[in-house]
Amino acid sequence: MKYLSDCFNGLGAWVAFKRRQSIPDYREFLEMEKVEFDQLSFELFQWARMAYKRKQTIPGLTSGEYNSFYINPKYFWDQLQLVIGTEEDVHVRREVIALYMYALCGSNSCDYMSGSKGEGFFFYWSDVDIMLSTPLPEISMESFHPDCAFLAMRNDCQPGFCKLIQCHAKCDYYSRTGFLQLRQQRNFNVNFDHRNRGPCFSTNYPDGFDRCYAISVHPDSSNVFLKTFQTKFWNDVKLDIMNHNITVMHCVPKGPEKGDEDGCQWLISFSVLEQKIVHSLNHVQFCCYGVMKILIHVIIDVCAETHDTVSS
Repeated sequence: MKYLSDCFNGLGAWVAFKRRQSIPDYREFLEMEKVEFDQLSFELFQWARMAYKRKQTIPGLTSGEYNSFYINPKYFWDQLQLVIGTEEDVHVRREVIALYMYALCGSNSCDYMSGSKGEGFFFYWSDVDIMLSTPLPEISMESFHPDCAFLAMRNDCQPGFCKLIQCHAKCDYYSRTGFLQLRQQRNFNVNFDHRNRGPCFSTNYPDGFDRCYAISVHPDSSNVFLKTFQTKFWNDVKLDIMNHNITVMHCVPKGPEKGDEDGCQWLISFSVLEQKIVHSLNHVQFCCYGVMKILIHVIIDVCAETHDTVSS
């Protein structure tokens, strides 16, 4: 806790300083490359470690009452707001993203901004993650559906994955590698560093940008799946999704690390569902969730032994 508070103190002071400068300087800070921000994180880590070793004194307390992990809660909260943003900041970010995605979506697509930015964070190390989904074709899970072009089967698949069968064609499982190749051929006006990375097509310009193609799961199938959850934590979210038949499940062209040599297993994605749950959190819960993301970036992922072991 003490180390984390020192990090927020340093990072919060830096942000506050930049906000007092002219607007171009602040924008320049927000647009720092990942390498530069990682260097800042490393310096904060060194500074916090030194600060932790210094003897702390708290006015009004005797040595017997001394607690080296003490920090003023209000001061900690103020620093946290500088890093994550106030409740109004988060609301404005989500409104802007919703308007942008509404303008971006046409009659033939339904696009989502996923990842940390889609949840309402504005971390400097986060890429822009876009998931592109077309209304048709759709997937039915386990049983035939007249409105669906694909049937998803989880037999002989690793947990969290499925294989797709085209309902009206006599052929083998639908290949995710063939799906990606087809999407890559249809791309035009792409950056010179455009590359395929897992289920995404990625580029570094103007900043990190990942675009993932997905096939939506029909709401009838996702509603059946949601009914299996016996939880009260996000019942309101679940009921809203089921009552309005909102699409929250997709299959994305990403396979397991091992055991899928033929390239036919697809990852079942709950990205949209997860984002709706995050949006339902109050601001204190959202900030606690943000602290976990910060810990992953500035502590877990900077160590070679633990890098990329915990998903944000």
